[in-house]
Amino acid sequence: TFHSHASDINADISKILEDSDGTIWFTSVSDGIFYLTQEQKIGHLTQNPAQPSSITSNSIYDIIEDANGVLWVGTFNGLNKWNMAHKRFDLLRVTEDKSRSLIGPNITAIDSFEEYIFIATTDGLSIFNTKTGLTDNIMSIEGEPSLSQDTVMSLEVVSESEVWLGYRSKGASKYNMLTGAFEHFTPARGTAGKLQSGAITSILQTKNGTLWLATYGGGLHKYDRKTKTFLQYSSEEDDDFSLSSNRLISITEDQTGLLWLGTFDNGVNVLNPSTNSVYRLGDKTNENAITHSRTAWVIHEDNLGNIWFGTQGEGLNYIRNEDYERGIFSINSITRADGLPSNVVFGILEDDRGRLWISTNRGMAKLTITTGEMVTYTEAHGLLSREFNSGAYHRASDGKLYFGGPIGVTTFYPESIKPSNYSPPIDITNIQILNNFYSVSELKNEHGVLQFGYEDYLIGFEFASLDYVSPNENKYKYKLEGFDADWVQAIDTRRATYTNLPPGAYEFTVMATNSDGVWNELGQSIGIAVQPPPWRSSWAYIIYSCLIGITTVMGFVYISNKSDSQRRYRQKLEEEVSQRTEQLQQANEKLLHASITDQLTGLKNRRYLIDAMPDLLDGLMKKLAFSTETGILSNTMGPRLFFLTFDMDGFKSINDTYGHDAGDQVIVQVGNILKQLTRELDIVTRWGGDEFLIVGERDDINETKLLAEKIRAAIADHPFDIGEPKPGRLTSSLGFSVYPFCVQAPDAMSWQQVHLLADKTLYKSKEAGRNTWTGVIRTNTIVTSEVIDTVNSSIDDAIDEGYVTLMRYEPQIFKSSSISV
Repeated sequence: TFHSHASDINADISKILEDSDGTIWFTSVSDGIFYLTQEQKIGHLTQNPAQPSSITSNSIYDIIEDANGVLWVGTFNGLNKWNMAHKRFDLLRVTEDKSRSLIGPNITAIDSFEEYIFIATTDGLSIFNTKTGLTDNIMSIEGEPSLSQDTVMSLEVVSESEVWLGYRSKGASKYNMLTGAFEHFTPARGTAGKLQSGAITSILQTKNGTLWLATYGGGLHKYDRKTKTFLQYSSEEDDDFSLSSNRLISITEDQTGLLWLGTFDNGVNVLNPSTNSVYRLGDKTNENAITHSRTAWVIHEDNLGNIWFGTQGEGLNYIRNEDYERGIFSINSITRADGLPSNVVFGILEDDRGRLWISTNRGMAKLTITTGEMVTYTEAHGLLSREFNSGAYHRASDGKLYFGGPIGVTTFYPESIKPSNYSPPIDITNIQILNNFYSVSELKNEHGVLQFGYEDYLIGFEFASLDYVSPNENKYKYKLEGFDADWVQAIDTRRATYTNLPPGAYEFTVMATNSDGVWNELGQSIGIAVQPPPWRSSWAYIIYSCLIGITTVMGFVYISNKSDSQRRYRQKLEEEVSQRTEQLQQANEKLLHASITDQLTGLKNRRYLIDAMPDLLDGLMKKLAFSTETGILSNTMGPRLFFLTFDMDGFKSINDTYGHDAGDQVIVQVGNILKQLTRELDIVTRWGGDEFLIVGERDDINETKLLAEKIRAAIADHPFDIGEPKPGRLTSSLGFSVYPFCVQAPDAMSWQQVHLLADKTLYKSKEAGRNTWTGVIRTNTIVTSEVIDTVNSSIDDAIDEGYVTLMRYEPQIFKSSSISV
């Protein structure tokens, strides 16, 4: 073999090496490196100043291969490292050979048709022929059939005669590759049938042949091929069933035909094309947002039916298939803490084995869905760059994956990317004691154990995995047996630190991976002994034991002599303590009762109601949930808490004319009336002065109206004893409302707001002439949470707009003569 290729390698050879793959390397003292593969192909590597990753000099003096297949090359101008795994990745980029070069480095979208790979850049469109290796580049040329704009942001290749291109600001074009013709679709905001935004972020043809265009600022567009017009789907402020945002950045069709739309600023939307209805999975008002970052760069459904979301800052979110099929959008996440190289995820592709390949802004990851195993890749493994772009990812028909970034495209067959099985040695490099550092050999005793004193309150261990492919990708975990309950993951550090270790024997063990995540399960271990302080030594404990024994004997003699008197004293003391404890409990009960009770009427006060509300609301919500499932729920029927507030008409004149004692008598009599008219579970409170509040649960609004009428009639008919020969006559004004005010949105109005609304209706009763009651509930008109939130501040407007219904005492229906106390 050497002789047959001698004429092809014409240089002064300094060294020859055969690597573990059978490739033979020839280093030259002046002409770089030659190599001969097992397929009898010769290659030549030389210094290229325009390519930072080339060798640093053509004068090569030595070459070796380490245990993990990395070549180390010594040159006149420094040391070079080359990972043999680089051969598994293909790179498409801008090169000096224009016939094989991309038109621009910054990749925005990728698609394919047969042997053609379409690559969109910010400098135009490149069409790469995988059979010939040649590239056809297209850009915008004024006056000629060409792109509308060089910045192409999205692609969808339907056929050779129908290639759709989306621009940054000039709308879209349909390109016929066979004829070279272009058909342009320019934006015209406000014009029906036209694109409402020129920024086309994603294009998708669904399984039924419908073409969809996602835009930044104009929502979603559906293209009608017959009329060549667009139908817009946009975000409407008062429509919860419209898009949550017009800033769309990704679009995906799932197996059922639903469209998943990722937005830039307001979560994810699901569109049912057959009904044109939209379900929002993460707008700003939804606590169960699909992604807390609100940005979904990519959405992918895997072959198991799980839905995956690449987010801005929240890692990889996903919904399990079993949850999705039951309509439960429970969000799970995978982040840097789980091995993801970054929490910014731009692209997701799936290979034939069901593994996900994930591009981020700090490298690429391979996730095995069934096991959760994660492997990361960077430039050290052969990637063009660890920085990738959103929208720039594609799987070709032959299974090859393409990921684009700011300097080109990294492409590979997933099966060829196999992790190294090299199990790297691990070395504990340094031991830290306080602010000083030592080698292991300096601190080992004759038994091979590290010995520390009690005054060494800070101890640290530094360690390293001896795999040099990509040292930053090596992972570590450690455990101090006898102290750590479980293994500790060392994230972004090669150090373990412990403070104030108790005296005793320990064993420190560290495990590490190579750059492909393969663990050395044997690890490296070393024994540790922490000496106790003198006062905790064995001799110290012997002395302590003797002193304790002597003291115990002396104490026993002393205690025996006084046991009878102490026993009597203890018995008397226990009796006094028991008596005092009982007195204290009684006093506390009286104090608690006084703090939640109105002293004049014996009714509850507002503090009692505030303390009781959480339990009332919890019970009510459970009943509401059951009523929602059974369908027994409306604006007037179903479990509600009513808030009924009222005060006495003309009460001030009683106080002013007959004095406060007379007024107090009236308040007491009103309290007695309320105790007789309300149910045992109703909470009757004196809210303050002559104002009372009743809170209770009813299933029918008519029951609340009946209670209001009973109270109104009872007070109007009651002869109040005011300490005068002639009884006093008073009336009352009442107002009530119910919680939740809107069963479709229980949290739209708090119980405090409902109480305030009831108070406002009380004043409606006073405006109506007093001695009456008024209630307010929501009408059947569907209104938004924002409208409900304004009812208190503008109740008259809400009544006029038909958002709420006002109910009032009608004498012809309620006859006071039939109600007695």
